[in-house]
Amino acid sequence: MDELIGRIDQLIADIDNSHATKIKSPEIKQSAIAAAKLYFESCRDSLLPSVPKGKLAAVDENWQQLIRLAHGRSPRASYARCLTSLKKGMTELNVIAISNRSNRTGSPRANHC
Repeated sequence: MDELIGRIDQLIADIDNSHATKIKSPEIKQSAIAAAKLYFESCRDSLLPSVPKGKLAAVDENWQQLIRLAHGRSPRASYARCLTSLKKGMTELNVIAISNRSNRTGSPRANHC
């Protein structure tokens, strides 16, 4: 989960450093899609047992929105809003997952996605 949040932070920095009104950079677009793939292929399933489905669905929608943005020449502000929401959502999911695991096992273990 830390790697994924780190990728979101890097994307936020890349967007902030972009002076374009619309994001056209192939590197930013590829990074956004790669982060979303990491979430859906490696992280999401590990969250299912410990995170309420409603919270997971909201984060899923944000990841899907990021993929949509990456497939077009989308406004910088749209990326910024989406990434800020994703960071907040992923941080919350991480807190819930760690708390639930800690309550079940007696020791907090980080999510290894």
